[in-house]
Amino acid sequence: KRQELSKEYAISVRRDAGWAMFKYAQKLGKEIIAISDMTHEHSFICSLLEKSGYDGFTKVYVSSQFGLRKHEGGLFEYVIEDLKVNPNDVLHIGDNIKGDLESSISKGLQGYHIPRASVNLEKAEGYTHFIDQLKSSKTEFDSHLFSIIARNYFDKSSNHIKPKTLFNGDPFNFGFCGLGPAIVGFASWIYNEAVSAGISDIFFLSRDGLIAKSVYDRLYGSIPGAPVSHYIYASRRAARVSTIYCLADIHEIAKKFIYSTTIQDYLWSRFGLPKGSVSDTHIQQFGFTGGSQPIGGKTSKDAILGLVESLQQQILDRATYERDAYHSYLENSGLLSAKSAALVDIGYAGSMQAAIQRITGKNLLGLYFATFTSARNEALDVNDMRGYVGNLVPSDGTALGIQTHRFIYESIFCAPHDSFVCIENTDGKLIPTFDEGDNDNLRRTLITQIHGGVEALASTIADETADTRLIKIEPQSSTRILDHWLVNPTIDDALVLEGLRFHDPVGPVSYTHLTLPTSDLV
Repeated sequence: KRQELSKEYAISVRRDAGWAMFKYAQKLGKEIIAISDMTHEHSFICSLLEKSGYDGFTKVYVSSQFGLRKHEGGLFEYVIEDLKVNPNDVLHIGDNIKGDLESSISKGLQGYHIPRASVNLEKAEGYTHFIDQLKSSKTEFDSHLFSIIARNYFDKSSNHIKPKTLFNGDPFNFGFCGLGPAIVGFASWIYNEAVSAGISDIFFLSRDGLIAKSVYDRLYGSIPGAPVSHYIYASRRAARVSTIYCLADIHEIAKKFIYSTTIQDYLWSRFGLPKGSVSDTHIQQFGFTGGSQPIGGKTSKDAILGLVESLQQQILDRATYERDAYHSYLENSGLLSAKSAALVDIGYAGSMQAAIQRITGKNLLGLYFATFTSARNEALDVNDMRGYVGNLVPSDGTALGIQTHRFIYESIFCAPHDSFVCIENTDGKLIPTFDEGDNDNLRRTLITQIHGGVEALASTIADETADTRLIKIEPQSSTRILDHWLVNPTIDDALVLEGLRFHDPVGPVSYTHLTLPTSDLV
């Protein structure tokens, strides 16, 4: 019983609509009483009111005190008699049609009904699909999540919500109701997996790990003995160059498909050679016009191999420089000294984990949102990696949203800051460098708004949960809203990502819009 009361106390929150009416009544100088059909003791009800900031009640009446209820009208009769007032002079406000509205009116009081936020949610066209689903099967997290959504967006009439939308076309709401549950579920899974594996330190990789770290810190940052969180810079480009040790590694990279780029960009992104470090004269020896020549999937592999083989020593020297600088950076970040460490990223094949293990010689656990079967092709023991929503699932599957809409997932996970390139060692000073060529302010603004919504949801859940260590969220529950939106968006909700771009090396241009700007549709 004590545990039940403690949990109810922790999750109880003040309803904005009721609070506004209470403050207005106080402003008018009205006498205010509280009356409840709850079976808890009077002292507990008063503690709930006090927690929510309510004070100044003339009296608080609770069913458990008198063995009477509003529902049958007996408690109303008792209150009128006790206060010695004319029933018609009393306005009773409540959210239950029978117990608050019909019953009060039947006893001569004036009654006013304010629908429960949950009722407004159930009537909202965008959410009827989920409400129907939850009638047959519902987890504790489902109940808590939809209660939070109802309180935050449906406490008033749902008329202010655009028809059939989930997020009202708003990026913050999208983060709160859509991406937020997925990240909270992921963060709680990370904590439980890390604790189970005896992990002392968790290293969240840029850029997809930043929002997961923020939520993890909000849920578990104050838990004694919880694995310590860190954020470290990492990228495929940094890993690729830092793990070039010999000519065989150069060949392995050169044999991979070449997406639309130029010679100089190719040498920089694949092998770390700075633009301008290889002369046009040298490049021309292999049949190219110079560093600015466009290349792609149809470019002669023999010509490419000839070029990079001729640059073998430059490439190996640059790789050694970047590897040493990155190793020092990882050492300074605490990765090497950690008793037991895990890496966190959105996932797929664990290539970053394999690269960091190769660079540092340290065995690591990989905790990912999802892992694909392609992980088996990496120099990595798949037993050292785990996926939250899917583990070693096929990349072309259709069961999960991250399989069918991978680019959208990557884009909304991704932190607002620019992509990490490498660590430069400047006079002993380790300086992270970033690709600032894109300069996409729209993306920064949009992702900041979306992640703000994610963090707001995490804060709400943390504040309303007595012990966050007990949170267990099934992937189906955490991704339910987001994955439904991916295949059934209204126009308003689809435009949440208007103008957001993702890098598409396969296409004829470097960047492709997830949702075209409306100006481009005219």
